[in-house]
Amino acid sequence: MSSRDVRRGVTRAGWNKSHSDWYSAHFVMLCVLIGVVFTSWWVFLVALFIFSALETTSIGGKVMLWVYVIPWAMILGAIGAAIGSIPAACVFAIIGGGIVYVTLESGRQYLHDL
Repeated sequence: MSSRDVRRGVTRAGWNKSHSDWYSAHFVMLCVLIGVVFTSWWVFLVALFIFSALETTSIGGKVMLWVYVIPWAMILGAIGAAIGSIPAACVFAIIGGGIVYVTLESGRQYLHDL
C-alpha cells in the first residue's frame, strides 16, 4: 500500500468523522419527532430501538438515509419555487438533496466503521 493511498484514507476518515455528528443529529431528531407526535416517551424509546436496529443493516441504513434526505429536498425545492419557478425548485431540490445525501452518507460510513 502506497503512502498516497494511506493519505487518502486518512483524509477520507477525517471527512467522515466531521459529518458523523450531522448524521447522529438527524437520527435523534427523527426519534424525538416521532415521540412528540405520539406524545409518549415510550414511543420515543421504541423508535430509538427500532431505528438503531435498522441502522445496523445495510438495506435499513440506506432506507433511513433517504428518510433523512427527502425532507431536505422538499424544503430546498420549496425555497427554489419561492425564488423562481418549477425549474428552479427542481434544481434546488436535486443539488441540495445531493449535497445532504453525500454529507449524511459520509457520516453513516464513519459510524459503521467504529
